[in-house]
Amino acid sequence: MKISICLATYNGSLHIREQLDSILAQDLSSIPDAEMEIIVSDDMSTDDTVAIIDSYEDSRITIISHVEKRHTKHYNALHAATANFANAMEHATGEYIFLSDQDDRWYPNKVASSIALIQQ
Repeated sequence: MKISICLATYNGSLHIREQLDSILAQDLSSIPDAEMEIIVSDDMSTDDTVAIIDSYEDSRITIISHVEKRHTKHYNALHAATANFANAMEHATGEYIFLSDQDDRWYPNKVASSIALIQQ
């Protein structure tokens, strides 16, 4: 079973390491065939967010750039975040898709517990 974690980032260097660590530490022992991918859509960060993510050198993590045309009349931060998540989701290949903000921190059983509840 493939599990996709879609993570939207923008200048998240202060929190991204803690969040990635919490995702990578997920206890999936109750799902023996679990395979996890982490799709990070970065919205052109100007800090070292991407460098921090790259430092993991983990094959489960894929970074994609999100380049939004920002000259629309109705563009705002909410639009940018929504479009950034949509970009990540377009690349997800899992049966189950989880969304994650860059400044979240997940409990170790978040994914397994959520899937168990969904399957009930």
